[in-house]
Amino acid sequence: MTRPQNGFRDSFWDPEFTGTRGWEAIIKRMRDGKKVCDDVVKFVKERAKAETEYTKLLTNLVKKADGKEETGILGNGWRELKSQTESIAQLHFDASKQFEQLADELAAFNLTQKETKKKVEQTMKNLIQSRNQQYQRTEQARNTYMAKCKEKDLSEEQYSAKRQGIQTTTKELQKFESKVSKCKVDADLADSNYKTNIDHLEKIREVWESEMEKHCMICQELEVQRISYMRDLLWRATNIESDTCVKQDECVERVRLQLEPCDVTGDLQNFIENNKTGNLRPKKIEYEDYYKRSTGKKNNQPRPQQTQSKPTTIPEQTSRTATISNRPPQPLSPLKKPGTSILPLNLMILLPVNTYSVSSI
Repeated sequence: MTRPQNGFRDSFWDPEFTGTRGWEAIIKRMRDGKKVCDDVVKFVKERAKAETEYTKLLTNLVKKADGKEETGILGNGWRELKSQTESIAQLHFDASKQFEQLADELAAFNLTQKETKKKVEQTMKNLIQSRNQQYQRTEQARNTYMAKCKEKDLSEEQYSAKRQGIQTTTKELQKFESKVSKCKVDADLADSNYKTNIDHLEKIREVWESEMEKHCMICQELEVQRISYMRDLLWRATNIESDTCVKQDECVERVRLQLEPCDVTGDLQNFIENNKTGNLRPKKIEYEDYYKRSTGKKNNQPRPQQTQSKPTTIPEQTSRTATISNRPPQPLSPLKKPGTSILPLNLMILLPVNTYSVSSI
C-alpha cells in the first residue's frame, strides 16, 4: 500500500512553541474516524435487523398464501413461486447473520483502535502539558534573569556615580558596593536558573518532538488500517447484497422455468381430462298443462263394469271419438225412433264434456 509523500509527521507542526494545532487536527481525525466506525456498526446492525424482519414477512406471506386449487402447469408455477419465496426468505436470513458478523467484527476493530488512540492521545497530552509547564517556568526564569540583570546594571551605574561624587561618604559608597555585589549574585543565580530551565525545556522539547513524530506515525498507521479495514468491510457488505441478489434471481428463475411451458390450451385440456364428468346433456323440460294432465288422470281411472258387450273395434273407435268431437252433429236416421241411441256405449263414455250428447241430437 502506497503512503503519502508528506506523512503526518511532516504535515502537522505548529511554528509556535506551545502551539497544538497540528496535533489537534490529528486527534480530531482519530475521533471522527471512531465516530464513522460507530455509525457503520449501527448501520450494519440495523441492516441485519431489516433482513431479519424481511425474512419473517416473507415466511408469514408464504404461510398465508393458499391457491392450492390451481392445477396444471400454472398450478406448478404458483407452488414453485411459494417454494422459492421460502428459499428467498432463507437467503435474507443468512444475509442478516452475515451482516451481524460484520457489525461484530467492526465493533471489535473499533474498540482495539480506540484503546490505542486513547493511549497515544494521553501520552501526547502529558507531554504537551509538561512542555507547556516547563515553557512557563522557563519564561519566568528568563524574566527573573532579565530583571536581575537590569538591577545589577542599575546598581553598578549608581555605584559608579557615587564614586565620582564629591560629597559621597565612605559609608554610602560601601552600601552601594554591597548592593552591586548582591545584584551580581542574584543575576548570576537567575542566569543559572534560567539556563537550567532552558536545558530542561530543551530536553522536554526533544522528547516531545520525538514522541510527536512517533505518535504521528502511529496515528497515520491507525488511519491507514481504519480506511483499509472499512473499505474491505463495506466491500464485503456489498458482496453479501450482491450474492443475495444473485441467489434470489436463481430462485425466481426456477419459477420462470416452471411457467415457460405454461399454455392456456394445455392447462385447460389437463383440467378437462382430469375432471370431466361426461358429454350427455340433460333433456329439455317440457311444459305440462295442468288441466290436460288432470284429464289424463281421469281417463286413466278404472272404468265401471258394463253389462253390455263391448265392440271389438277399439282402435277405430278411439280414433273416431277424436273425430266426432270436432264434427257438427249428424241428423238421425229415419229408421230410428227419437230417443234411441245410435252410438255404442263405449264411445259415449269416452266423449269429452263439451261434445254433443245423444239426447240433443
